Amino acid sequence: MEMSGVWLALVIGNTRLHWAAFHDEHWLGTWHTPHLQPAQVTQLLAQGLSPRSWSSLTTDPLPRPWPQQSSTSLWMAAVVEAQAHPWRAYGELHELSSQLVPSAPPSTQPVPLPGAYATLGVDRGLALVGAGQVYGWPVLVIDAGTALTFTAGADGRFVGGAILPGLTLQMQALASGTAALPGLSLPPRLPPRWAHSTADAIHSGILYGQLASLQAFIADWQHCYPGSHLILTGGDGKHLRQYLQQLQSPLASQLQWDAQVIFWGIRACRQQAVTDY
Repeated sequence: MEMSGVWLALVIGNTRLHWAAFHDEHWLGTWHTPHLQPAQVTQLLAQGLSPRSWSSLTTDPLPRPWPQQSSTSLWMAAVVEAQAHPWRAYGELHELSSQLVPSAPPSTQPVPLPGAYATLGVDRGLALVGAGQVYGWPVLVIDAGTALTFTAGADGRFVGGAILPGLTLQMQALASGTAALPGLSLPPRLPPRWAHSTADAIHSGILYGQLASLQAFIADWQHCYPGSHLILTGGDGKHLRQYLQQLQSPLASQLQWDAQVIFWGIRACRQQAVTDY
């Protein structure tokens, strides 16, 4: 295992690939790509995941070019199994999983989270480990992505959590599951709660419903663990915090925004592996 130098982290999400580059423990930057075809993965791996290999795959700004190395290790966590398979051909791969099973690839390592159940999403486990390491325990991680997830921990252990459809997924469900309701995007401002149009009624139901769920889960967690850190992440997280600000909710200032918290979890796993090596 490499002890120093540049290494990459990859989170295979439901809709995109999320990337980060580190030099030892120092975060260099993050970028995103669509899900890739096997041929694109093969080309990336053939170029050793070097900085120049990304130009045709993303429009995101990349971290400053890192030094060319004989090899670059890749630490991967996958939510979508079909997207994970092509990466397993890479000799410098370290794959992370919530639980080790007999069928797991040889390079797989468990996320160090006592108390986690067998099917806990690896993304949720990593985000909790990362939040606990950076901010301290107890901590509640709220990930506003395709799903809205609550993942809670104390004393380095998983306590519990919940999953419900995310904002965008709820709107897509109404559009695809009904004959007359339109597809919508998230508005910049909260609509009137008692709406006078179909679009406002959809936004009202989904947004105020989601915010009520958010407030209820946080209130219960804070009752059990006063003074807990509250970490907000995920693609819709900034929208949720913006809506809380518009409601003048005290939660808007209590929630700490951290788009990279899952990568802090991957970094923590690597730190432990290097220490144990």
